[in-house]
Amino acid sequence: MPIGISLIHELRMRGNRNAIHVYHCLGELSAQSQRLLIDTDPLVLIFDPCTELVAEKNFTVELALDFRNFYLKPLALYHTKLKDTLIIDADCILFDDPTKLWQTEEYKSTGTLFFHDRVITTTSYLNGRHYYYAREESTLQELLRTWPYSDFDTTYNLSAYVLNSVSYNMRSDHEQDSSIVAIDKRRAKKPMEVLWRLITHQRFKTKYSWGDKENFWLAYELSHTPYSFSPHACAATGYVHENETRTVCGEIAQYFPTMDKIPKLLHVNGNALINPYRKTNPINGYSMALNSTRLDELLQHIPKYISPRSIRESTLNIPRDKSIPNECNYVDGAEYVPEDFKSHLQWRIQKTFDIASALDAFRQIYT
Repeated sequence: MPIGISLIHELRMRGNRNAIHVYHCLGELSAQSQRLLIDTDPLVLIFDPCTELVAEKNFTVELALDFRNFYLKPLALYHTKLKDTLIIDADCILFDDPTKLWQTEEYKSTGTLFFHDRVITTTSYLNGRHYYYAREESTLQELLRTWPYSDFDTTYNLSAYVLNSVSYNMRSDHEQDSSIVAIDKRRAKKPMEVLWRLITHQRFKTKYSWGDKENFWLAYELSHTPYSFSPHACAATGYVHENETRTVCGEIAQYFPTMDKIPKLLHVNGNALINPYRKTNPINGYSMALNSTRLDELLQHIPKYISPRSIRESTLNIPRDKSIPNECNYVDGAEYVPEDFKSHLQWRIQKTFDIASALDAFRQIYT
């Protein structure tokens, strides 16, 4: 909750004045939490599509419970009546108003703008390995080959993008980072039909995605609808690897998807940089005990380095051995973070802690 509320403040601080729709599933947000969100900004609206779909008998309760996770994001996209949409993770740290993405040539052309994920070269998710008539193929290749195209009045016909992608060519487990997704729903009728099939059926059959992220671009690819990715590779912000001085390791960062001479940082997907609560398990468990030492810890560990803007290419720099963690951009270069990076991180961290402290005091009074 503190991270989400601080994101609302950050959006307004960046000049954004659009409606903000917050989604939850089967009453996940308490009445108190909903009131806090609504009181934060007059343009906040809260939706529970799971409860609606169960009431309409389009979901069983069991199926709805499977959306109390990352998959709520594509369900929110399917549900929303907004036209120009941005799906934004609560732990995004914004360095510009993300609605500027709607003004890019890519978005104007296709009504989409997607961002690339890290390149991770194991054999899972999109890059899982299978055999088809004694020929090895990846999970992505299998999904594209076996998709029921006729159900959507299409045929097997792969785009130039996917044929040249690192994931299709078995060089990475992942293709899309979904921390920010831009979609014009006016041009998304067929992709939304495919998206519904992916998130309500296919994901239970095929393990092709870590969380929700691959479903967005796949909905366009499988429906043969044009789509756009940023030309830039995913960047990293954090520390320089001790044995590889041209390798930055840390949180995902994305540059604004233009070819301007001076690169502009758009956002960092930085839960670990701003979360006031300590992680208690590797997936998504946190201790709700607020500790002032955590604030000092976050302020002291604001990243100093970022990998430079680079073009996403099929020729990749692959680590020589497993000593380079997955969160590293191997030999992509290392630069100091932009001038306003530290001061903005300090602002977001402090804002998040102020909100967490207020919530903690409220709980102590009323429990």
